[in-house]
Amino acid sequence: MTVPTEHADPVIPGRPSRHAGGWTIIELMVALIVMAVLISLAYPTYTNQVVKARRSDGHALLYEAAQRQQQFFTTNNAFTATVGTGGLEMSTTSSEDHYTLSMVASATTYTLTATGAGAQASDTDCGNLTLTHFGREGQFRVLADQQVLVILIDLPNRGRRVACGTLIQGCQSGAITQALR
Repeated sequence: MTVPTEHADPVIPGRPSRHAGGWTIIELMVALIVMAVLISLAYPTYTNQVVKARRSDGHALLYEAAQRQQQFFTTNNAFTATVGTGGLEMSTTSSEDHYTLSMVASATTYTLTATGAGAQASDTDCGNLTLTHFGREGQFRVLADQQVLVILIDLPNRGRRVACGTLIQGCQSGAITQALR
């Protein structure tokens, strides 16, 4: 006669063991908490990158309008203030509908502005994108006291490029005016 041992769990083929199974409720809760923390950290970064990636849609809209302005100038010896028929012959919205185009033009100058639309309107780091007849890019945003702050991205003859939003944080308007000279 054999005496059963307390610690042995007999393994019978085709029958599951008492200790085999799934996860306990505590293990599942810990895994869910870890996932929630990771998602809460990653989501804001992801949405910020999406907003930054959509800026290329605004840049493309500005460059297309600038090219059409130059073509119009070649034909008519003046720039136009009309975007649609009889002017630039293009839509006022970007190809992915993230920006709308507006412009101010005279016979010899123009300034194009791409304003964020939809979710892109919440892009407070850059604000509106601009392009002038000189080929200068910039962003501007209206500060709380209604002063307009203009930031040039491409500073000619300075050999440097300034990332969007860098000069907005921690700079006084006098410092920006000096940087533009």
